[in-house]
Amino acid sequence: MPEQYLIDTHIYDKIVDTPGALALVKQRVAAGRVLLLSTHVQSDEIAATPDRERARLLATVPVELVLTSGAVYGTSAFGMARYGEPESFESLHGGNPKHTEDALIAATAQFEGATLVTEDVTLTKRATREGIAVIAWDVLYARLAVGGSTS
Repeated sequence: MPEQYLIDTHIYDKIVDTPGALALVKQRVAAGRVLLLSTHVQSDEIAATPDRERARLLATVPVELVLTSGAVYGTSAFGMARYGEPESFESLHGGNPKHTEDALIAATAQFEGATLVTEDVTLTKRATREGIAVIAWDVLYARLAVGGSTS
C-alpha cells in the first residue's frame, strides 16, 4: 500500500521549484510507492494563480483529488465535499474565517489517514494537536529520495 500524503497548496510550489523533485514525485507515484492527495481547495488556489504558465506547471503534480472532510458554505465546491462537520473542524479552524481552507485540508488529511505536508506553522500546531501526522516539505523530499519512510 502506498504512503499517503495530503499536500498543502504551497507544497506544489516546492515540488515544482526543487530541482528534480517533480520527476521524482512522478516516478514514486507511478511506481505505486506514494499517493499524493489533494482537494478542490488546492485546485481552486492553483487556478487563481495569476501566472497562467505557472498554474499549468503546478497542475502537472500527480495528485489524487479527494472530497474535503466537511463542507463550508461559500468555500466548499458542490459535489467536492463530504457534508457534515468533522469533529476536529472547530479546533482546526480556530474560529477564524481566514483558516477555513486550512481547516478543510487538515480535516481531510485526518479523514483519509494521510500525513499532512505543510510548512504553515499555525496549521501544523492545530493539526498536531488533533493527532494529525504533519511533516514539512524537506521530510517528504527525503522520504521520496530514499524511496520510503525515514525518521
